[in-house]
Amino acid sequence: MGVFRLQVHPPDRVTPAAAERAYFTARDRFLLPIRTRQTDDGLVVERSVSDSGFFHIPWQVTGHGELTLATAWLMERQAPYQLQVELARGKINQVRNQMAEWQAIGLGVPDDVRAVLSRASAQFYEAATMQQNPPEAARCAEQAIAAAAAASQALAQCYCEQALSARVRTSGRVDTLLGVNLGGSLPAPKLLPSLAAASTGVCVPLNWHDVEATERAYDWSVSDQQLDWAMQEKLFVCGGPVVSFGDLELPAWLTLWEGDYENVLACVGDFVQRAARRYRGRFQLWHAAARLNVGDVLGLTAEERLRIAVRTVEIITAVDPDTPVILSFDQ
Repeated sequence: MGVFRLQVHPPDRVTPAAAERAYFTARDRFLLPIRTRQTDDGLVVERSVSDSGFFHIPWQVTGHGELTLATAWLMERQAPYQLQVELARGKINQVRNQMAEWQAIGLGVPDDVRAVLSRASAQFYEAATMQQNPPEAARCAEQAIAAAAAASQALAQCYCEQALSARVRTSGRVDTLLGVNLGGSLPAPKLLPSLAAASTGVCVPLNWHDVEATERAYDWSVSDQQLDWAMQEKLFVCGGPVVSFGDLELPAWLTLWEGDYENVLACVGDFVQRAARRYRGRFQLWHAAARLNVGDVLGLTAEERLRIAVRTVEIITAVDPDTPVILSFDQ
């Protein structure tokens, strides 16, 4: 059995919930099963095999909230490791390696980013050389982790800015889709210019719960307004999800058919058919079905929900064969 001992100062710095969510990986980042238990001075990590690797754990970092941090490469040994020191070592290595990879493809790293990373390294060196004083080593390591996280964030921002500028120089306007789901109404008029300027696409949701609030009585007015505005602004439009198994996304009257798969399928088919015919050729993308694998909806089994999704795709592609169709899954 492989055993690692990790000292933490103070020991309650790691919560039981964080210890439960910790995990271990090999060099290829393949997940290795572990059992983590808390002790009076930290953690004991037990594995069925004896091997080295990386230890990962959720960690509250000052100024950054909860991050999942990883140690550098840990070898099995009798003496315990000081967890904060090893997390600082791992985070700084991660940022340095990422910076080197991006520099190899042309990233220019500003001096202020280098300065933050240098400060993190100096704080880590101080922590690593005073491990005979565990509380002080932990304090310095925590500062190193926070500085390394700040350097990581600044480095990522720098990469995004330079990559975006390069794409704009070579291809003009970036064709990446960026937008919002318009929800149950058209946004307030004063917001529309800003929304159009900031977006390259929008989602017109076609919420079944609202469109057919009463069985066989259809109100497409909101969806029509949203689509007309999006087309006027020359935005990419995704229609849907046409059918979503989330809360408040199915009409209330559909509960009359709870547990009756055939009738639910018939109701879904009727609504999808009407939506597809109404908006045929007007969307650039159909979002046919969403939240397929979440919760217990209308007493349907997972297989029945999947069949409904397949039927939704079949109807849309039959009515509007030239427009791409997608499905989405939660969890």
